[in-house]
Amino acid sequence: MFLSDTGIPSNVATPLGIGVAITGGLSLVVAVATLVKAVVEFKLQNSLKRFEKYQEMNEIYSRDATMTAMRDVLRAGGIVLEKYDPIEKYKFMAFYEDIAVMCQSGLMRIEVAAYMFGYDARIAWVSQAFVANLGDAREDPNWALFWSFCNRLDAYRTEFDRKDSQSGDSIVKRPKWPVDKLKF
Repeated sequence: MFLSDTGIPSNVATPLGIGVAITGGLSLVVAVATLVKAVVEFKLQNSLKRFEKYQEMNEIYSRDATMTAMRDVLRAGGIVLEKYDPIEKYKFMAFYEDIAVMCQSGLMRIEVAAYMFGYDARIAWVSQAFVANLGDAREDPNWALFWSFCNRLDAYRTEFDRKDSQSGDSIVKRPKWPVDKLKF
């Protein structure tokens, strides 16, 4: 039996060293597994928070009296839209600015915003009747976020336009949304 430099007999020191190495290796594996689990849980929690925020915005979009009335008036268009209460139009625009901020901050993906909320914003964006009683709302820097967001929604939709059918001389284009890729 030989004594090691530490004074421990060699028949004890060798298994002790192996045990320390195994314990250290297992500790490293546990630490890495814990880190991976934490990252996965963090991502799931973020997705859940984004989905909850989407549900909150969808609740407003679906049930708020201003939003439902504004959607009906936008779709009717014409003189009704031209004369519609400007305050209600501004509330509509503010809702979309909230969605724009959510998209810019990463809280909502543009794919979700375009698919779930984009239709009415795009109608407002191209409608002269919508801005008829809003003064210079298109040039007003306070509403620049709304107009740029509408432009972004329209560009996103255009990206997924496809030729669907021919009716006479024109080709009808319909969006082919990548709904299988919507993530929260």
